[in-house]
Amino acid sequence: DEFVRVDGISANSITVGRGCLDTVPLAHTAGTPVIFWQGHAETTSGRYVAGESLPVRILPRTGLGTLPLAQAPTDIVSFAARAIRPLPPGNLRGDGGFVSPLASPEAMLTWAHRDRLSQTSSVFDSYLASDIGPEPGVTYQVRIHWVDPDTGETLEPAAAVIEAGTATSWTLAEADYPEPPPGVEQAALRVRAVRGSHEDRAFRAYRVTLGGKVQVSAQDLVLLCSGTGIDLVAQDLILTCAGPGLDIVEQHLVLDLRPPGLGVIQQELIVELTP
Repeated sequence: DEFVRVDGISANSITVGRGCLDTVPLAHTAGTPVIFWQGHAETTSGRYVAGESLPVRILPRTGLGTLPLAQAPTDIVSFAARAIRPLPPGNLRGDGGFVSPLASPEAMLTWAHRDRLSQTSSVFDSYLASDIGPEPGVTYQVRIHWVDPDTGETLEPAAAVIEAGTATSWTLAEADYPEPPPGVEQAALRVRAVRGSHEDRAFRAYRVTLGGKVQVSAQDLVLLCSGTGIDLVAQDLILTCAGPGLDIVEQHLVLDLRPPGLGVIQQELIVELTP
């Protein structure tokens, strides 16, 4: 879900400020309904604890009246200590923009502070607002997650967690990425706000392609020699790779010599990694 601030309404459009309070901008399909929350909305004064679930019904009120309770669908709300969690960092950008995937794994992430204690008034700041706060005790983590090559889903838990402290930017280096599992070609980058045992409830992510990552499951070099008087002075097998690293699961060097009168003076297997 995403809270937005209504900045203007025309005959065929609504201008909004995105990702307010503890939400972030999300992708919405065409036709997604927008629910307007106004000052005369009614609330409950009940108290509930984290982990508790509660069935609720929303009764929209328009100029035609209020939707009858019997016609309202039932939603289930699960409480997860939302009010005490730090707000997610705002204005998270990858290499200065909002386009994903990023051009390189060595990306620069920038973000803005947010303050739960001062941002619960009736004035809602949008996701693009500059620094607010930060809330005392809040630090940031840059988390690297692998992306499942078959489903495209982001895998949990994070493969690496970088403690960024109270900084509002981080430039990733090749050394920040651990060795990915075989077949994995993408990573998802997240910046999370943390305070003690609580973390933000919403986040945005940028994906990067692990360019040049080479995974060799099996490599055979086969020399089939026939005839007489064959002398193999030197033979090189060279694998040149660019990217974070090289995985060689299995390597076979096979010499099939026919007839046996073959002189092998030198044999080299060279694996060259760049960088």
